[in-house]
Amino acid sequence: MKTIAVPEHTTRRVVRRARFACTLYRLVDEEAVFERMAAHREAHWIASRNCAAYILDGGAIQRSDGDGEPSSTSGEPMLEAMRGHGLTDVLAMMTVDYTGVEFSAADRARTYSAVVTQAISEAGTAASDS
Repeated sequence: MKTIAVPEHTTRRVVRRARFACTLYRLVDEEAVFERMAAHREAHWIASRNCAAYILDGGAIQRSDGDGEPSSTSGEPMLEAMRGHGLTDVLAMMTVDYTGVEFSAADRARTYSAVVTQAISEAGTAASDS
């Protein structure tokens, strides 16, 4: 299993005028994840969405939260992107501002996955202690 090479990394992308920002955090326990999620959501309270996905403990703990997005269009694609890179001990937070743009479920899922994949690529990976 791998984790991200840096403690924190943010990638931003604009898709059809909607703004997506994925921040990856290297964390090792759920208490730290919950604290970081709360702080991130508080800092970005005005965003349309603040979706989350995390994998901990060598992959034993995997959870996602779509923050009101339609089922399986945000949190699950984020989690799949992380699984595809063999990550653990990582929280991904996706902050989205749609600015009136409509996305189909398939477009939404593809975009969430692509932005997380881009963030992982930019952050780099390293061996995990888990």
